[in-house]
Amino acid sequence: MVAPSTDTSTSHWVLRVHPEAPQSDWWHSARRRRDVPAPISALIRGRARVEVTPDEARAAIEWAARLEGWSTAAPKPLFIHQPHSTDSEPDH
Repeated sequence: MVAPSTDTSTSHWVLRVHPEAPQSDWWHSARRRRDVPAPISALIRGRARVEVTPDEARAAIEWAARLEGWSTAAPKPLFIHQPHSTDSEPDH
């Protein structure tokens, strides 16, 4: 995953499920947690994308990265899309 830029001029970013990511240990770990951030909770319930602020996007990815399965997932289950940016495409 490409790290988000520090430019917060865009009011909303999009937290997305990676379309090629398998249902991995990370998803299992995330579903068991009680402290799931709201944007990730929406993705767990079936949404493919959630509009978030830049701070919410960073916090969601930081939370996700602490769970079992994130470090070994390829591609990562979630990514941030920054509208009007070429740096936010998912890793393949």
